[in-house]
Parts: sequence; C-alpha cells; structure tokens
Amino acid sequence: MRAALVVILLVAGTSYADPPRYRRPARVPPAPVARPRPSKRALPDAPATAEQVMAVELTTEPIRDAQTKLLGKLVRDTPDSDPDKPEYLFRLAETFARQSRLFRLQAIGLELSANHHD
Repeated sequence: MRAALVVILLVAGTSYADPPRYRRPARVPPAPVARPRPSKRALPDAPATAEQVMAVELTTEPIRDAQTKLLGKLVRDTPDSDPDKPEYLFRLAETFARQSRLFRLQAIGLELSANHHD
C-alpha cells in the first residue's frame, strides 16, 4: 500500500498539466520620455493696483449687463419643468453678485476719495 502511495505521489508530482491559457509578458520598463519644461512667463514686477483692477471691472460691465439681460429673458421664457432652468438662475445670480461687488467697490472708492479730500 505504501508502494502504491509512493507511486501515486511520484506520478502526480511529475504529471504534465495543460499550459496556462494566458501568459503575462515579461515586464519591460518604458523608455524614458523627454518632457518639455514649463515655459518661464514674464511675471509683472509689481502686483496689480486697486485702480487697475477697478478699470478692468469697469470695462467688463457692459458685457455683464448684456449677460444679465439675456439670462433674465431665458429665466422668464423657460418653463419651470425645464432641467436647464436652475443653471440659468444660478448664472443670473452670479452676474448680480459680480455687479453688486462692483457697485460696493465703487461706493468704497468714492467714500475714500471724499474722506481723503477733507
């Protein structure tokens, strides 16, 4: 019985199975890629002043007014069941918030200039 067990173990150890269906190829490290360096942009010597920022905001005010009119018309003409209406309302609120910020900054600027002249 021991002999039969030894023969079975020897045969089982040396038996040949089907080769695996999928063999993973040897992992070859990728060749190094030359990456371009980020360009060095010329940065301004000094940060923008409040007057420069205010000038930019004032030049974009006509565009913001046109956006407000267009979005207001879209909100009025779009039915409440339309899935795009919340997006229109959000964008309209954002334009009103920017407009409010500009008006507040203008008021602060006028107040500071009035206090400065006194």
